[in-house]
Amino acid sequence: MDDAPPIPSTRVYLQDPPWNMEFEQWGRWQYFRDNTSEFLFQEELTLGLPYRFQFDVYDNWTRDDDGNTKQDSIATELRYAFADWGKIPLNPTLYLEYKFGYHKADACEAKILVGDVIAPGWHWGANLFIEQETSEEKATEAGISAALGYTVLDEKLALVWKWSTRRNR
Repeated sequence: MDDAPPIPSTRVYLQDPPWNMEFEQWGRWQYFRDNTSEFLFQEELTLGLPYRFQFDVYDNWTRDDDGNTKQDSIATELRYAFADWGKIPLNPTLYLEYKFGYHKADACEAKILVGDVIAPGWHWGANLFIEQETSEEKATEAGISAALGYTVLDEKLALVWKWSTRRNR
C-alpha cells in the first residue's frame, strides 16, 4: 500500500531517504471567535537523515483582515520514527519543535504522531501534543489533533478534514 501523503495540519512521519531534500508551501485560513480571520502562509524545507530521522525548517507568514502581512515565526523540527513506514501499526513517531516567534513568544512543542493509509487514496493522522512557551508568560498548551485526507491528484492535491482541541494551562 502507498505511503500517506503529507497532511499539513496534522503531522505523520513520512520517511524521506537520507539526504533527500524537499520543499513545500501551503496556506491556511483561520477564523477566530471575535469574527476576525488570519491567513497563514507556510514554507517548509525538509531533509531526510539516516536512521529514520527527519529535520524540517519552516518560515511562517501571516496576513490579517486589514491586509497587514508580517513574518510570524521560524521553526525547526526533528522527527524520529521507531520503524520504517508500514512495519509497526500506526507508524509511531516522536516529534520535537522549537519556534522562534517574532510577534509571539518562543515555544517548544513535543508530539507523538501516528497515522496510516486506510485504503487507496485515503489516509489519516493523529497527534497528541504539549507546547510550552519559553519566554514572556510561559503559557502551556496541550491537545490532540486528527485529520482524514483523500488524495485527488497523486502528490499534487489532497482534500483534508481536520479536528483539533487545545487546552491552555
